[in-house]
Parts: sequence; structure tokens; C-alpha cells
Amino acid sequence: MTELLILRHGETFWNRERRMQGRQDSALTPVGKAQAVAIHRLLQANRRDWRGWRFLSSPLGRALDTAEIALAPLGPVEVEPDLREIGMGAWEGLTLEEIAHRWPASATLSNPLAWYAAAPGGEPLAHLRARAEAVLARLDGPAVLVTHGFFSRYLRGAALGLAEEELPYLEDRQGVVWRIQAGRMETLTA
Repeated sequence: MTELLILRHGETFWNRERRMQGRQDSALTPVGKAQAVAIHRLLQANRRDWRGWRFLSSPLGRALDTAEIALAPLGPVEVEPDLREIGMGAWEGLTLEEIAHRWPASATLSNPLAWYAAAPGGEPLAHLRARAEAVLARLDGPAVLVTHGFFSRYLRGAALGLAEEELPYLEDRQGVVWRIQAGRMETLTA
């Protein structure tokens, strides 16, 4: 596999409120916009020539806004629907506290995979792996991918050949770039 650079969108107002977004959207905060600017600078510092690279983004507004700030100066950004975040069903738009109150059993789940899988009407985890593998199969060269926290775990896991049990241990923070090349991953920070 060729070089991949994967990043999560910048901080949103719902991230700050600990509100589950899933397929819904929330605008980038000033911090989120600053994270996107920092990512742009980080990318520029690590590579000057972007010829032959593709720049792809989830269709959700928070990812597109991040891509516009961080990537558009480097080249045209393509929308890739399969980079969207997991569908969280009935939990979308709710805070973690509201979810724990309405679905008390969810508060006992410490594994993020089990927690997301418990969302009523949510997207099955098998669909996430299939979407991640489909994105990777369509890449024909180096690419920068703007996606979401939970989906980025599946995307990086598929690129690295990780078992599903290993995915909860992958970080999903904002403001970093994960570089995957030759079966190895490193975290680039601004």
C-alpha cells in the first residue's frame, strides 16, 4: 500500500458538549478551525510536492470544513461518502449523560466497540469494516483522508491489517495526522 495520511475533523461544538454526532453535524469551533490550520502547516512542513496525491473527505460538514482549511490549498478535495462517521441511530444528537440516563446498560460498557454497537438503530460494526476496506481498495496512489474519530479507527485498522479487538486501543484525537506506510503507523503532531 502506498502512503496514507489520515486525519480526524477539527473540534466541533458538539464534541465540546460531549454530544454524539454520528451522521448529524455540528460546526467547527474556533479551536477546530485552528486545528485545521495547524494540520495544513504540518502537512506543508512534511512534504512540499503533492503531485500525484489525492485529497478525500467525508461528505459531512465538519470534515469538509476541515478539508477546506487544511487541504484545499494543496489540491482539489474529492468527497468520498464511505469516509462518513458511524451511524449512531437513536443516540445521535444526545450527550453521553443523556445516553447513560436513557440506556443505563450503555454506561457499563467500557469497550468503545461494544458501546457503539449498542446504539439502537445504529450502523453495524461489520459495515464500518466493509466501508474502510472499500475506501482503501479504491485508492490507486498516495492520499490524504479526512474522516471522523470512530471511523478512523476502522480505516487505520484495515490499512494495518489489525484485528477488531485491537481497534479500541487506537487513539482518535483531533489535531494530529496518522501516517501509514509500509505496514507501519506514526502520529504526526503540530
